[in-house]
Parts: sequence; C-alpha cells; structure tokens
Amino acid sequence: MVPENDKKNLLTLARVTLEACVEASQTPSLEAMSIILNSFLQEPRGVFVTLYVTGEKEKTLRGCIGTILPVQPLYQAVINNTIAAALHDPRFSPVTEEELPSIVLEINILTLPKKVASYEEIRLGHDGIIFHLRNRQSVFLPAVPIEFGWSLSQTLSQLALKAGLFTNAWQAQEAWFEIFQSEVIQEKF
Repeated sequence: MVPENDKKNLLTLARVTLEACVEASQTPSLEAMSIILNSFLQEPRGVFVTLYVTGEKEKTLRGCIGTILPVQPLYQAVINNTIAAALHDPRFSPVTEEELPSIVLEINILTLPKKVASYEEIRLGHDGIIFHLRNRQSVFLPAVPIEFGWSLSQTLSQLALKAGLFTNAWQAQEAWFEIFQSEVIQEKF
C-alpha cells in the first residue's frame, strides 16, 4: 500500500513534471516541488503513467508509458514516464499547453511480475498481464480488459495484436504469461 502522503507527493510530482515538460521543455527539480525523498519514493518500482483527456462524463486515453520492472527509484520512474507519456507515446502527438487543463493523471505502481503456469490463472481486473511469444511481448494494466468489457480470450487476442501477432497467437504452445498487480493513484476529474 502506498502511504497517503506519498500518493499526494507522486501526483504532485507527475503534475509539475507534465506542466514543466510541456510548457518549458524542462524537468523540474525536486527542491522546486518541495518533495522530500523518503525511503518509499526511493525504492525501485515498476510504474506506468497514464494521461487522460477528460470530457463531461468520460475520459479518453491521451498517453501511457511505463516500465514493468523496478529499474529506477519510484520518484524517477514517475518523472521519466510522465515525460514519455506526454511527449513520446508513438500513438499520439505530443501534449500541447492548451490541453493541460483537461488532462488527468493516473499512476500505476506495480508489483513484480510472476510467471503463471497457464493463462487460465489470470484474474481479469485484478492482474496485469504480460504476454510473451518468441521475441515479442505486450502488456495490459489490470484495468484495460474491464474498461473495454473484454473476456479473457478477447483480452489475450488483443495482447497478441498489440505484440504485432495474429489474434490467436496467445494459443501457441510456446506462448507464456506473467501477471502483476497494480495500485492506482489518480487525480480526480
């Protein structure tokens, strides 16, 4: 569980980073944000940062970039993935200053992935899924299948497509899966 104070710090970190990278092409200093790095924020963690554009009653994906494995301290991963989601997600053009007021941030802090013996062990909505086949892989955060209303087989087909493979590639004998869980921290919209 992420301590309540750290949730606020992480959202502040992501918001200030988003605004600084879009408005001034800069990365703000931690001192400028008045964030004190405690042991939790310095712990290496896998993390995804997702940007949504909000409408009256819905939100639309605007960017999402993350790291599955804990290769950086949490605070640094949030900074780097916020910048990447805003400026370098290949599915979208870079975020503009005009969009900033309508963007809502979501941070997913991940557990370590673990291999499962069969895709049948995957619990939709609870587990994030990493699909592997030969030299290809793709990932969905736990909320993705729920947002789209997909069954397990539909989710696995979409993972195969995301990996650049045929929809039934997940059924290949050499395909394998890892799962992880995620704690979601998000701004209100």
